[in-house]
Amino acid sequence: MRKKRQKHIHQPSATTITSTKPQKAKRQFGSRPTSPYRKQLWFLFFFAIALYFNSLFFDYNLDDGLMITDNKFTMAGLDGIGDIMTNDQLVGVYGEHSNIYLGGRYRPLSQVCFAIEIAIFGKTPFWGHLINVLMYAFSCIFLFIILSKLFKTAENTHWYKSIPFIATALFIAHPLHTEIVANIKGRDELMTMLGVFAVLFFSIRYLDARRPIHLILSFIIFIAALLSKENAITFLAIIPLTLLVFRKVNIKDHIIIIAPLLAATIIYLIIRTAALGYLINTDVKLAEDLLTDPFLFATTSEKYATIMLTWGKYLQLMIFPHPLTHDYYPKQIPIVGWADFRAIIPLLIYLALMVYALIKVWKKEIIAYGILFFMITFSVTSNLVFNLGLFMNERFIFISLLGFTIIIAYLIAIKLKNQISDTIKYKQIASSILIIILSLYSVKTVSRNFDWKDKFTLFTTDVLTSSNSSRANVVAGEMLYRKAKQEANPAKQNKLYQRALNHLSKAITIDPKNYGGLTYYGSTLVELKEYDQARKCFKNLLGMKPDHSDATTYMNHLSQLYVSQNEFNKAIQACKILIKYQPGKKDHLISLANIYLEMRRVDTAEIILQNIILKDPSYSKSYSSLAEIYGRIKGNNKKAIEYLLKAYQLDPKNVPVLENLGIVNAMMGNFNKSIKYLNEAIQIAPNYAQLYLNMANIYRDMGDESKSAEYMGLYQKYSQ
Repeated sequence: MRKKRQKHIHQPSATTITSTKPQKAKRQFGSRPTSPYRKQLWFLFFFAIALYFNSLFFDYNLDDGLMITDNKFTMAGLDGIGDIMTNDQLVGVYGEHSNIYLGGRYRPLSQVCFAIEIAIFGKTPFWGHLINVLMYAFSCIFLFIILSKLFKTAENTHWYKSIPFIATALFIAHPLHTEIVANIKGRDELMTMLGVFAVLFFSIRYLDARRPIHLILSFIIFIAALLSKENAITFLAIIPLTLLVFRKVNIKDHIIIIAPLLAATIIYLIIRTAALGYLINTDVKLAEDLLTDPFLFATTSEKYATIMLTWGKYLQLMIFPHPLTHDYYPKQIPIVGWADFRAIIPLLIYLALMVYALIKVWKKEIIAYGILFFMITFSVTSNLVFNLGLFMNERFIFISLLGFTIIIAYLIAIKLKNQISDTIKYKQIASSILIIILSLYSVKTVSRNFDWKDKFTLFTTDVLTSSNSSRANVVAGEMLYRKAKQEANPAKQNKLYQRALNHLSKAITIDPKNYGGLTYYGSTLVELKEYDQARKCFKNLLGMKPDHSDATTYMNHLSQLYVSQNEFNKAIQACKILIKYQPGKKDHLISLANIYLEMRRVDTAEIILQNIILKDPSYSKSYSSLAEIYGRIKGNNKKAIEYLLKAYQLDPKNVPVLENLGIVNAMMGNFNKSIKYLNEAIQIAPNYAQLYLNMANIYRDMGDESKSAEYMGLYQKYSQ
């Protein structure tokens, strides 16, 4: 029986759980940290800053565009705060129809913070990175203070024997946090962490001081934490769990502490519903796209097996955080079934951990607490309850990781000490283990930070890890394509285009319906002058999405390129592809007619245009095109004017029609009419230099040199 008690956490060791009476706890909790604590606080603070100091000089990255640089509400500064508070986060980027994620994205507090930064500092990433680093450092100090009050540690306890210090140091150094700190958008997670830890602090403070102000502060801060990110709601379970393990609290005290948090939750839900018009948009129809629904082609059984696979991946990354990536989109994570050991083993591990935790937590076991802390905070980001739109992400276990570091700290500070009776030997082993882990984690964190320098670095680096992700390959291809467009050296440019093409080819092999991948693949082929391959690519894209605007633009461009190379048959093929998939767009028929004109097949072009008129007599472009045939090719200016006047009646503000009416009338000697139409065109397009040149020529032909000089001056002015 004694041996059993020696293993119990309530033993006369350097570190144990606080289970004192409220009066005693009150004196200790409110006291200023002793000298050893102050040294540890300063060390932890500067340790956090040192690890992320290099990130201060990085650019905006990843989702910073969605939340900051491309978000009109954020970029409006203080004037945008009202819109931020009353809309989904993505409305400022995509407009009113931005509701593409299940549950919506209402996290206004961090975005308000960004708007204030824009108002004060402008579009400068340095200040955003600085605030992130400082907020991370202060949050970790706050974490250490809370842990120091949960675990009673003697003043003369060495750092390697202190659970609060070890757990906090491991938490600070862990490389999985790099995305949160190095990416400015991670502010929402940092603000949530600071908020929920503050709520925990004041909940415990209430038990020690019995002052209502602490409940009021908990209430206010919890609303702020929820407005930062919804996963703060998990602390409705974490706080009672913490009190159960670390304090002797009766049911009445539990109710008193949780009541203001429940009230805060209700107020948050009211605010959210008022802002978005719904509580949770469960009726949203996710786009049939792997990038918004990774389980699109998975059965229910496969979905949950795959979720278990990701849970196993999280477990591996907590213990051995390498390699790291921001991208776990399909098919970086494969869809698996329950016959796959990669799903079975994590399931068995987590079931065993949960059974152990639920049994041992009533005995105030620290390992049980760490397991439950992790599982509760991880529950809302695990895909088990909500489809998050992606398989997994390293930032999803930001706060949850504390459960892991508490367990490791407990194993080093308590369990290892119980196994080694020799104090000197224990000191050597414990300090060596911690120094090695912290050193490895720190090196990995600092090196990983550099990957977040800018978008080009991040995407072209992470694609090497996320090589099976369609999205990673598309974005890497896009970055290389954009860099190639700016490259002046033809050899280097061609090399960049080839690298882009390799990634884009892989992307559309992984996901043949990746529209963005197909677009960039086709446009890269155009730059490499592989026009036939590009035509096939855009034809494929139009076959899947007939109204795709980029595919339409590029197919028109290809048609013109073919014409410039006198490859008229290929140009006709490109036009006919557009006509096939977009039969209602008459512009494509006009383009086809123009190609036949270039081929000197005037009669064919005229037949096409006359057929357009038969089907739609109100389509003005067909008349203006016929006017060009009669004026420019057949030399029949009278017929040309007839068609131009019909086009003018249908579209009186069409500048090219007005210009042509001016030119043809001038050719026929009708100078007054010519001037009339050109003046109308100038009223509509006053910066169009060619109109002034036409006017100058007309007045010259009329013998009015003064007017001609006046308009020639205007031509020179607007042509610069």
